[in-house]
Formats: sequence, structure tokens, C-alpha cells
Amino acid sequence: MDTYNLHSFHFNIMITLSPVLVAGSSYKFIVSSSSVIGHVPLNPRKVNQDRFWNEDLKNDDTGCVKYIGVADGHGMNGHDVAELLRKNLPSLVGIQADLIETPKTALSKAHADMSLMIKKSKIETSFSGTTSTSVLIVDDLLLCANVGDSRAILGYSDKGIDWRLKPLSRDHKPDEPVEKARILASGGRVMSYKGANGVSIGPPRVWLKNQDSPGLAMSRSFGDAVAATVGVTSEPEITEHTLGPLDKIVIVASDGVWEFVSNEEAMAIVSPHYRKMNPELAVEQLCARARYRWQDEEEVIDDITAVVLFRYHS
Repeated sequence: MDTYNLHSFHFNIMITLSPVLVAGSSYKFIVSSSSVIGHVPLNPRKVNQDRFWNEDLKNDDTGCVKYIGVADGHGMNGHDVAELLRKNLPSLVGIQADLIETPKTALSKAHADMSLMIKKSKIETSFSGTTSTSVLIVDDLLLCANVGDSRAILGYSDKGIDWRLKPLSRDHKPDEPVEKARILASGGRVMSYKGANGVSIGPPRVWLKNQDSPGLAMSRSFGDAVAATVGVTSEPEITEHTLGPLDKIVIVASDGVWEFVSNEEAMAIVSPHYRKMNPELAVEQLCARARYRWQDEEEVIDDITAVVLFRYHS
């Protein structure tokens, strides 16, 4: 899905990680990730603008801090913004002195530092940026920090059957009431792109007051300097959840997954693999399903990236 009305820049590399076992208090995690390049007709030099990470910020006898996430770049230089974020956001979170005591504050500080780093970088971000959705687990406390329209969900079940889910984030779309109010108060406009006959085309977008620019299809992002002048922000929306014994699966994915796969379907694809502790096959099947749906619906296929975490009692 194009993020800007005049841009179709995504794609180029495929990245996968094998499952990694990580100890954490009385629970362990096994994690697998995959990123599948998208497709743009007549653009053989496209690059994959998605990124992901799976980091152990602390892992010893006193506890565990696990940090996973995805970034979905957009615009001409979106892959550069996403890569800068991938390389630096985990370490910015990890160095926060209050990470264990007040992890929500630590996450907010790290995101602010990341935004400043992007602004000071040499990357041209007038019309380029990235989303970021990440999950931080500090012992039995889970926090989700969301900027944009990537998404995270939590799966829970008593005996590995009858799986249910809890959304950990909400998509930051320009027409969502709180987001729209901020954009309008900053002098921006929210409306869909208008075709030659005046008919609305595609999703609601963010525009300058008197110019049909930039046409950003999300209300929060890193970078996007022009959109930032009319209320688009990199401030994360952070949710908290205390993990219990039934909480066993976390899925974090870019909107390349969520465009055609619902939360419920994603959990239905991933959860059968929990009993065999095989998140690698789970994430491969999730990305394959999303890819199939894109091929069935669109000529342009977005980059598709997901991280799957299985949590179990040691």
C-alpha cells in the first residue's frame, strides 16, 4: 500500500532469523522473524523498506528484558530511516537508567532520542519516514510502544486450545478522532486523495492546509519532516499489560501483514505451532498468507514483515 500519494518505494532484501531461546525469570521465550520483499511492477530496483529486531537488553539471574519490534519505512528514503531506527532504537532503550524501575518512561525517552537522531542524520526526510511498533518485556510486565500503523497482538490460552487475543496497539490513522483533532489543530487537513472526477480514492491522508502535500496515510511516524509541521508526531502510544500464565504468544508485524490479514486470522495461523514450539514455521506461514492475499487483491505488493514470540514456563 502506498504511504504517499505519489510514491511506491518499498522493497529489496529478504531477512530471516532462526529461533533463539532466551531465559527470563521463570519463563523462556523463543522468537522467529521474517521479512518478505514486496513487488512493484516496472520497478526492478525497489528495496525492502521493512526492518525488524529481536534483542536481549538484559538476561541474567535477576531477570530478563526482551525487546522485539518492526519498522516499516516509506517514501524515497524510508529504508534508510528504518535501518537507522533498527540499529539504534534497541540500544537507546537498553541504556536508559530507569529501564527496570520505570520502563514506560524509559521507552518514551528512547523514542524521543531516536526521533532527534533521525532529525540530526544526513537522511533527507521531508517526504520519507518509518513506523515503529515494538514490545518490551521486563520480567512479567509487557509494554507496547506504537508509532504508526504497524501492529502488535497478544495471544492467550489455558491449555493451548481456544486461543483468544488482546490487541496491544491501535493503528494511527489520520481519520481516527484523537489523531485527526491533533492534525487539524496544527493546521493540517485530513481527506482522501481526489481523482480527476472528484471521487475519493484510497485511505484518508494528511495534507498541508493550502497544498496537496504530503499525502501521508498515517498520523504518527519517525521522519516525515513536512507532515510533522501539521501534527504528525513520533511520540509513541504506550500500553501496558501484566503477563499471566495464559499469555503465550506475541505477534508484531508491519501493515504488509495487517492490510489483508485480521488479528483473529493471524492468531489462527500462528497458534497451532505453539505446541511444537515452532515460531519459525508460524511466522513463515503468516507472511505467506499475507503475500497470497496481496497477490490476489493488488498489482503492487507491500513488504511483509513479522516477529513471532512464544512464551512458556521453564
